[in-house]
Amino acid sequence: MHLEHAKMTDTINILAMERKALRHQHKKDYIIARLRVRIASLEQLIPIPHHAPRGKSTVTCYECGVTSHYSNKCPMKAANNSPRTGSNAVPLTS
Repeated sequence: MHLEHAKMTDTINILAMERKALRHQHKKDYIIARLRVRIASLEQLIPIPHHAPRGKSTVTCYECGVTSHYSNKCPMKAANNSPRTGSNAVPLTS
């Protein structure tokens, strides 16, 4: 009989510890949920910049200096199709 009482006491103690852990987890979950709501409300206060897409009329080519195209689409570069000279020249090794 004493053994059965000890087993019941152990079971009650284990259940009490599990209940306490569960309450602690529920409290953590509640705090996390409240923080998420607060973060969402604060994010609405932060202005999100909306940049208009940049037109090619403001783009300047690094190859020829003309506006309206990028250097990878430069018609001068395609027309020359020769190694660069000047300050941007890359020495060729043989």
